[in-house]
Amino acid sequence: MEAERALNFVLNEHSLKCGAVLAENGDILIRAGDFSGMEWAPSLLGPQAYSLLDGAIRPAMSGQGREFALLDRAGSHLVIVFGLDRAQGMEYLAFARQVGESIEWAFSR
Repeated sequence: MEAERALNFVLNEHSLKCGAVLAENGDILIRAGDFSGMEWAPSLLGPQAYSLLDGAIRPAMSGQGREFALLDRAGSHLVIVFGLDRAQGMEYLAFARQVGESIEWAFSR
């Protein structure tokens, strides 16, 4: 699946607000969705996003206020998706894993 279609699939599949695909150097290759009203999310669009990938939990998770981010690798690129009002505890972990599976599926086609 083409990267832009794959990103849009993940956003739509999980009712996420917006996302991007980043190159290894942090350059934005693709943006999708509606970033308006997102105050924190755009600050992750760059090389600093790679520092959040610790490898322990996939996708990597981060959040500030109502906004949350899920980050995972797709080949040599980083896929980062954003949403609002994340669930708590195990529900959030289960949701993150579902998003990670969708990223893997969509970007491997």
